Amino acid sequence: MRFQTVNALKLFNFEEVILKEFDMREDSLILVTDALIVKGNNPANEECTDRFADTANLCFKGGKITEVCKEGYKYYDAMDRLIEEVPDEKIPPSEYKALLKQCKDVPLFDIIAVKEEEDSYEYQIAVDLDESSTFWFQISCRGTLVEWEKFKNRVVY
Repeated sequence: MRFQTVNALKLFNFEEVILKEFDMREDSLILVTDALIVKGNNPANEECTDRFADTANLCFKGGKITEVCKEGYKYYDAMDRLIEEVPDEKIPPSEYKALLKQCKDVPLFDIIAVKEEEDSYEYQIAVDLDESSTFWFQISCRGTLVEWEKFKNRVVY
């Protein structure tokens, strides 16, 4: 790939990113994304304005999924009375691979840095499978690598 950013996910904006693929390999986790925003302060971005990247590969080197949680919710009526409550649900590790197969062409809600130290990184990745199913993946890894081939248009906010 022509452009790379190592261990610096803060140089990207993950709002409205489409997750094309989420793959768990023996030595890494790979996310293939579309509409990733490369921030203007990213050294690979020569124009110093936020720009979309072409299809980008995000690799969590030595990445492991440590926990997956399906986000719960509460529904209230117009009078602020609780109508329905669904608690958060932990997903067992035996179901991770099946869940990752469903993560195709779905919105990537966000990637949040929990810990970023040399050779020890932790992130939370939120994926919306549908309107009522948001899954939070807790990831630990040795480092990250984001690669993409070319830039697309500038981002208009």
